[in-house]
Amino acid sequence: MLPLCERRRRVVTKDGVGFIDDRDVMVIEVQYRSATDFYENRSVVTTFDGRVGIIDRYGKYIIPPQYDRIEFDHQNGSRIKINRLIVDCSQ
Repeated sequence: MLPLCERRRRVVTKDGVGFIDDRDVMVIEVQYRSATDFYENRSVVTTFDGRVGIIDRYGKYIIPPQYDRIEFDHQNGSRIKINRLIVDCSQ
């Protein structure tokens, strides 16, 4: 079983990836090709057409899936790298 991160656990099926909460209730339907564990209320998700975005713990897009690549700066969680651009999200 995958770990619980910020009260969300990834569910990986043959149809894709979604999330359940700490009571095993599906809170974000299986709809992604891949997704990271939640970190600071965010998960990087990849859609089935290969576009990358960021969702919050409720499945709402923080950054729409329109990029090729997104990375968190885990040492400075307020910064993310979108394609080759570094974005400061602290404000």
